[in-house]
Parts: sequence; structure tokens; C-alpha cells
Amino acid sequence: MAGLIGLGQKIKQEAKAGLLDVARQEASNQIAEEQLAQAKAAQDASTIGMTAGVGAALGATYGVGTATSAAAGGMAGGAAGGAIGMVVGFLLTKLFG
Repeated sequence: MAGLIGLGQKIKQEAKAGLLDVARQEASNQIAEEQLAQAKAAQDASTIGMTAGVGAALGATYGVGTATSAAAGGMAGGAAGGAIGMVVGFLLTKLFG
């Protein structure tokens, strides 16, 4: 009788060890998935920021609207170009990201 009880306890210990291994692997997978999602979000923010910067630079260079002075045209163009660049960056990240 003691042999059967001992065998049952050994099987129970092995089963617990197997469940602990699976739980550790699952936790590791969840951490990796979270890190991947954070890296993707950072990449998307970087792309949006870059395209906004390019748009602002182009808008400042070429100006927008009927500004009377070069400085006013550059400021208005930079703001409008930045907004357009941000929208383009957002769309690019959603379409191709």
C-alpha cells in the first residue's frame, strides 16, 4: 500500500513541476509580447514625429498662404506643414506598420 501512495505522490510532484514550467513559459511570453508592443508604439511615434518634422521644414521653406513677410510665411508654413506631416505619418504607420 505504501508503494502505491509513494507512486501517487511522485506523480503529483511531477505534475506540479510541469505546471510550474508552463506557467513560467507563459509569463515569459507575456513579457516578450508587452516589450514588442512597446517597441512598436515607440517606432510609430518616431515615424509620426519624423514626418511632422519634415512637413514643418518643408512648410517653413516654401511658405503657405498669402503671408506678407517671409518670417510670417515660414511660421505659418511650418505649422501647416507640421500638421500635414503628422497626419501623413499617422496614416503611414497605420497603413504600413
